[in-house]
Amino acid sequence: MTPTGEIVLAILERFRASEDPLLVPLGTDDPDDAADIIGEAVAMCTQMGAALAAMSIDPRLARELGLRDGEVIPQGCRPIVRIEPGLGSQLRLCHRLAS
Repeated sequence: MTPTGEIVLAILERFRASEDPLLVPLGTDDPDDAADIIGEAVAMCTQMGAALAAMSIDPRLARELGLRDGEVIPQGCRPIVRIEPGLGSQLRLCHRLAS
């Protein structure tokens, strides 16, 4: 497992152990690195059976990654993208969709 994978695994174990949304610092402003982290998180959620319904990202990062609010990420557990101003280089993982 890559060092990034080990970090993502530790984060997802915290996410799975709680019912609350989890705010995750991405640790990078690089869109390619952020995409790798997001992709790994989605894949690991699927493998671990963690109920990832949505992930919120900052509008700037969403633009750089070509993601839109309400879009479904086509991999893994297929979470919905939510745009949340003010997140910067953080990601919010949510077990269920906000109403």
